[in-house]
Amino acid sequence: SSFVMGSLEEGLLPGGQRQRPWRTVVAWLALDVLASYVFWVAPWSLNRWGLGAIAVAAVGWRTVRFFQIANEEKLPYTVTKVASGSTTVYLVGTLHVSPRCPNDVRTTLEATQSHVALIELDEERLRRRVSYHGIRSEDAQQVSLQPDGETMHLGRGWQASHQGLCTDAARAVWNRKWASQTVSGVVRYDPDNPHGRDPWPKGSLTGHFALIDRGDPFPLAKRAWHAGRAGAVGLIVISDRAMLPVRIVQERVLGRLRTAVQQMSGSDPPVPVLMLSQDAGAALKARAQAGHKDVLSCLFRGDEFPARSLAAQLCQDMTLLCSGVAVLYGIMECAGVEAGGEFRAADEMATQLGIPCLCMDVDLDRLCSRLGRSLLPTPPNVWNACRLWLGFPRFLLATLFPGTGRLDLLGSVVLHVAAFKMRTWAAFALALVVTTQVCRVSGFFFSLIVGGVGEAATAGNVVDAAGRGHFEDSVNLLLFLFIWPQVATAVLFDRDEAMYQAIAARAACAPQSGEYRMTAVCGAAHANGILSKITERGLG
Repeated sequence: SSFVMGSLEEGLLPGGQRQRPWRTVVAWLALDVLASYVFWVAPWSLNRWGLGAIAVAAVGWRTVRFFQIANEEKLPYTVTKVASGSTTVYLVGTLHVSPRCPNDVRTTLEATQSHVALIELDEERLRRRVSYHGIRSEDAQQVSLQPDGETMHLGRGWQASHQGLCTDAARAVWNRKWASQTVSGVVRYDPDNPHGRDPWPKGSLTGHFALIDRGDPFPLAKRAWHAGRAGAVGLIVISDRAMLPVRIVQERVLGRLRTAVQQMSGSDPPVPVLMLSQDAGAALKARAQAGHKDVLSCLFRGDEFPARSLAAQLCQDMTLLCSGVAVLYGIMECAGVEAGGEFRAADEMATQLGIPCLCMDVDLDRLCSRLGRSLLPTPPNVWNACRLWLGFPRFLLATLFPGTGRLDLLGSVVLHVAAFKMRTWAAFALALVVTTQVCRVSGFFFSLIVGGVGEAATAGNVVDAAGRGHFEDSVNLLLFLFIWPQVATAVLFDRDEAMYQAIAARAACAPQSGEYRMTAVCGAAHANGILSKITERGLG
């Protein structure tokens, strides 16, 4: 379905939100009605010979198109470019589980010598992917230390400052509750509970920062609850890795549910959590074990990194699970198939070339919010669904026979699939089977709801018992015709608009003189929607 829906936006959702002259709208609408009649209603259908002729024509079209495209920069076939003024945007269409994608991204960035790379991720997903590649200055939380007695060795992760000694630390996403507040306390290390797995006696850490080793993967949130219940003002964790994570993130939903049951609270931990590097943490631990009462202070920063409530995370995870997306990528991850390797390649290549790598996608909160609004049966949403179905034949034709200046969505996907390894094929086949079963279970619960509607209609004498089955089938069909294009609008078209806005915002920062080149890495289904917006609206 993404083959076709990736092309539906052009003309059908004109200019993202821009209004066209009413004569143009009426003309396109009349053309779509006529094409829909021929495609859906006319009393004939293509036989296998007709379908074969279309397939041969599509292959021939792509062959001619391949030799007609001037590709002076030796770019992969999955890349297309569009120019707007002095800015040139190279769009790399990807399939997230294909091993070909990272190579296409590296080749494009190196061949075009782009000034900036943009990727189809939001800040949260990017930070998770580069979690242990080294914390960046904009993500670090500075902490200061007032040593008790002689000054500790400055070469062990601490630097001298006007406040005494200071170092950078990783911060937990729930630390935002203490934004603009200064928290101070004496550092205390308990050798009998070095990892904080066991609860401390109530009140035993009052006014102290509890210092623990990271150790095993016991949840840090649960350790923070132990410290908070003992009266601590915060929890300091000594990292067990060479580099700090970008954030100390919340657990997955099952882990949070277990913690909520054990702590009898679904809220975030009651104390902030910081993580020190191995060197800084080891030096502080040695002093605490020697009996020094060093005072650690931290002025907590604000944070835009998403920190969701347990209820919100549960709703989002259930949505992804019922849709099959979480199952698909979960199986791929278990099979060792990297999904989204092109984004990691873009980040690494951008670092190597000395250019910024920026995000251009919406975060999960905004996506789920937009999806919820799009499924409301309001008149604009119903009209939008009708427009999409009316334009289906026209844009199916555009997908089969892409014009110059558009990404060949079908051809790009074929090239990416051809690069699959046996492990990817096996994981994809298993994921397809499991996802199908999950969707069937979701459909079963959905059918129960429709059955309830049918029962209510029969009880209210809206339909008789003999016509109840036909009534329920009609309700199912109407819901399908409404929900499918609305999901496509939220998942594809609205994200196309957000990514176009991000590209345009970056282009506005380009120098006034000279050519400015940008490489945007996105799923192949998004490429033509973004291209049409740049062509119609420019980047000014």
